Amino acid sequence: MPTVSIGMCVHNEERSIRESLSSISSQSFNDFKFKEILVVSSGSIDLTDALVEDLVSNDSRVRLVVQEWREDNSSAVNLIMKEAKGDVLVLVNEDNQPTDMKVSILPAPLLNKKVGSGGGHPIPVNTDKTFVAFTVRML
Repeated sequence: MPTVSIGMCVHNEERSIRESLSSISSQSFNDFKFKEILVVSSGSIDLTDALVEDLVSNDSRVRLVVQEWREDNSSAVNLIMKEAKGDVLVLVNEDNQPTDMKVSILPAPLLNKKVGSGGGHPIPVNTDKTFVAFTVRML
């Protein structure tokens, strides 16, 4: 059975990291073995790293990789791709809190040998009362 690594790039996410990782760790996969959650913390100066370390002690699938200095997102993604041990890699945003096993359906198309990658579309749940929120929801 192929294995799945879930990668997440974070920077100063102490307010949402617990909920996000809790949501992701509750996912289950039908045709894949859930191998790991790889969190790359890029130059975080808040409690993000400590909170992830706390989760590491409770879930052996969670792994923290720290970039000492703030780097761009592509640098963190490249590090995830280098460090991931699964056969399939699913990247999620740190502010997403997937429910109802939404992450678990992402790698399913990869069982077809003609498919090389896939993606999801986050749906905002915040209000549309501000210009930015309206624009995000419109897109």
